Amino acid sequence: RRDQLVAGRGIHPVEAGVLLLVFTDDSGELISVSALDCNMDIKCISVVQLPAETSVGSDSLKAIYQKGGAAALEKPLTDISGLSFTKYIKMSQTQLKKVVSKIGDVTVRIPSDINYKGADFSLLLDAGDQNLTSDLFCKYFLYADNSGKRDAAVSLLNALMTAKNVTAQDTLFNFIMNNTDTDISVVDYSKVSSALTLFVQEKSGNVASAANEFPEVTKKNEK
Repeated sequence: RRDQLVAGRGIHPVEAGVLLLVFTDDSGELISVSALDCNMDIKCISVVQLPAETSVGSDSLKAIYQKGGAAALEKPLTDISGLSFTKYIKMSQTQLKKVVSKIGDVTVRIPSDINYKGADFSLLLDAGDQNLTSDLFCKYFLYADNSGKRDAAVSLLNALMTAKNVTAQDTLFNFIMNNTDTDISVVDYSKVSSALTLFVQEKSGNVASAANEFPEVTKKNEK
């Protein structure tokens, strides 16, 4: 049996922006996808984390990515979610490390003590809120289960969208665009730049939060 995403009620309101964060390892294999649902009305970004093995129709996200890259994920996730995914940012682990280094340490809540020694890396973290450097963040993202990856993605967004960083928003955008693979253009960014600034300035505290599923999506088990 496997979890499959199934389309639900209608189209999401036009005021909500949607974006895919696509994470791969440095060999190019898909690790996970963060689907962002940005609702300007309530000033909140909901993050749904999708494992690479998530089934969409007859294929997995991993298989779709292998065939067509990050852009190929937009239409199937649009079809099953009721949201309109037309933009993505794809980051390898090396690219993610550069982005986190630019943003600064990211505070992530670690659910339990970690003492991991693997073939590729080791990771030692205490439970609780931990300020992770770019290196530790990337290692934790590789190590964590889907829930942990989602919480790490939420923490990354909250670190990015702070009053401190919003003053350097254009610089950060240019850095991210130049150090990741994306179909977002300068023109695309210019259309939402002012809204993003207000989004952060008018919101007190964190702007991103974890969601278990898309608002219009239900899950069913497929045998």
